[in-house]
Amino acid sequence: MSKRLLPLVPADLVVDQVLPTPDHITVMCRSRITAPACPGCGHPSSRRHSSYPRRLADLPWQGRRVQIEVQVRRLRCGRSGCAHRIFAERMPTVAGTHAQRTARLGNLQHHIGLALGGKAGARLAERIGTPVSGATLLRLVRRGAPATPSTARARG
Repeated sequence: MSKRLLPLVPADLVVDQVLPTPDHITVMCRSRITAPACPGCGHPSSRRHSSYPRRLADLPWQGRRVQIEVQVRRLRCGRSGCAHRIFAERMPTVAGTHAQRTARLGNLQHHIGLALGGKAGARLAERIGTPVSGATLLRLVRRGAPATPSTARARG
């Protein structure tokens, strides 16, 4: 894999394969974490139960849509008293628990929604390669995606 592509993928992921087509790019990845912590008790586990693919929309690259397909592991918790006998590894820096887009794409779409609103924001998002409906942009604004520390400033 070319070192030039590495900054384009979230830091917590390891790229296994890149599948380009004329209109989109699929990046096959897996988590960099070797022993994820159980969400119930916090105990790290490497006892694999199964796995499943998770597809996340990501920032566009050279006008092409990008989809990150992460092979998510399901693991067994090693603690006997833990309520989570089997859990899926989480990637909080990449995407939320049930999210269909990466956090960085959600942040971009949140800012587009703040600046332009629904329909106009949806037209701009389509132009830059991150198609989203106007209703979704407004939902992201209402939800209040976290602003980066460098952009949140108080003037006095």
